[in-house]
Amino acid sequence: MSERWEHHKQTVLLIRQNLESALSPSYLEVLDESHQHIGHTAAELEPKKGHFKVIISSIRMQNLNKIAQHQLVYKALAGLMPRIHALSISVVG
Repeated sequence: MSERWEHHKQTVLLIRQNLESALSPSYLEVLDESHQHIGHTAAELEPKKGHFKVIISSIRMQNLNKIAQHQLVYKALAGLMPRIHALSISVVG
């Protein structure tokens, strides 16, 4: 496995840990979608930055609008943003 993909694998674990700690989700899925962006200029310029998707459900997000829900996720991941080029967030439940 290349250094790039090992770095992305580690980022997935860190995203999961941070979200579990901050939001105690009842459901959490973290996907590395970086492979879909191979060949894109940004992917080549910053190979250790990845594209990730978070699917999450947390009682802390209930009764919040979509912007507030996303703000909670970004706050939980603030320290990891230098590792993330793009983040897709889906709140379920």
